Amino acid sequence: GYLLNDVMDYSSDQRHPEKKFRSLASGVITKKTALKLSGGLGVASVGVALALPSLFVVILLVYLVLTFLYSIKLKHLPVVDIFFLTLFY
Repeated sequence: GYLLNDVMDYSSDQRHPEKKFRSLASGVITKKTALKLSGGLGVASVGVALALPSLFVVILLVYLVLTFLYSIKLKHLPVVDIFFLTLFY
């Protein structure tokens, strides 16, 4: 989820005085590599979760969906942004 969010914020992070030094914004990692890692880690996490109780799998899938929704829309809504950032921690 973090990598996907960084891909979505790529352009603004490059202009940010501190975020421009992050691996993706600085060019250490390409957007293509970040997307592959994000997908691979997502699939791997679900694969590992399948060995755990089914409730864990449900919670993980809900978390993955929410982080995706946060990256594409929810972070642009001020109060909703704070709520979801708190929820993710």
